[in-house]
Amino acid sequence: MNHHSVIIGTGGRLGSALRTAIEAVHPVTSLCRQDLDLENLDAIPTVLAALDFDKIWLTAALTNVDYCESHPELTKTVNSEAVEIIAQICAKKGAQLILFSTDYVFDGKKNELYTESDATNPLNIYGQSKLLAEQYLLTASDRHLVIRLSWLFGNLHPGFPEWVISQAIKNDALSIVSDRQSCPTYTADVIEALKPLIHGELEMSGILQLCNQGVCSWQEWAQYCLDCAAINDIELKCHETTSCLMSDIKSFAARRPAYSAMSSERYQSVSGQTMPDWKLGVSRYVKDYLAPQLKK
Repeated sequence: MNHHSVIIGTGGRLGSALRTAIEAVHPVTSLCRQDLDLENLDAIPTVLAALDFDKIWLTAALTNVDYCESHPELTKTVNSEAVEIIAQICAKKGAQLILFSTDYVFDGKKNELYTESDATNPLNIYGQSKLLAEQYLLTASDRHLVIRLSWLFGNLHPGFPEWVISQAIKNDALSIVSDRQSCPTYTADVIEALKPLIHGELEMSGILQLCNQGVCSWQEWAQYCLDCAAINDIELKCHETTSCLMSDIKSFAARRPAYSAMSSERYQSVSGQTMPDWKLGVSRYVKDYLAPQLKK
C-alpha cells in the first residue's frame, strides 16, 4: 500500500523531527503555521481537501501553559476545536489522525505511574483543552490515536536543558522547583519508538503513553543537565542547583500537577521495545548536540 502522511506543526520540536523520519520512508506533506493556522477554523477543511493522505500527525498546539491560562478561548479554538474538525475530516476520508497530547490531563494526586486507563482531571486550561481534544478525536473514529508525552526536549529547539545550562553559564546560583515530578522525554527516543508506526509495521489506536523511563523532579533534571554539561567541558558558573517550590514561582499563572509521571507499559507490551532511561537521553543530547553548539 502506498502511504502519504501529513504533518501539521512542522515548525516545532516534534513536528520537525517527525518530518525527517517520515520523509525517509514515504511521501509527506509538511504544514507549518504559515500553511495552516489552527486559529482559523474555516480554513482547515479547505487546506486538507486539497491534499491526498492516509494519515495526519498533529503536533501543532498552544503549549505555553501560562499563556493558555490567560487565553482560554484561543486555547480551546487551537487545541480542541481544530482537532475536532481534523478528526472528523480524517474519519470521513478513512484516514488515521495521530494527536500528541500531554501528562497535564492528570491532576497529580495518584503519586505513582499513570496508565492510559486512569481517570483524568486537568488542573489548568491547557490540560483541559488537550483532554477535550482527546475526547473529540476518540469519538470521531476508533482508528484515531492519542499519544501522550511529558517534558519533551531535544531536536535543538529551545527547551529545559538549554535554559538550565544557559542560566548556569551566566549565573552563580540557580534555584529550581523540587516539588514537581514527571518523566523527561527525549524527542529522538520518541521518534525511534514511533518508527514501527511510521513504517506501517505496527497499528495502534486509542490512547498511548510514551515517555522515557524513570521519574525525577525539575531540580533533579536540572542538576543532571549541569552534570552532563560539566563532563562535556561546557564552562559553567553554577555547578549545583538549589531547591525551591512551585508556590515560590510567582510567574506561574497555571496550576501544575505535582506528579504526572506516566507508564509506557502499553507501548512496550505491544511493540516489544523498551523506552530508554531519561538520563541516557539527556546525556546523549548534551554530548551530541548542546556541547558542540555551546563550545563554539
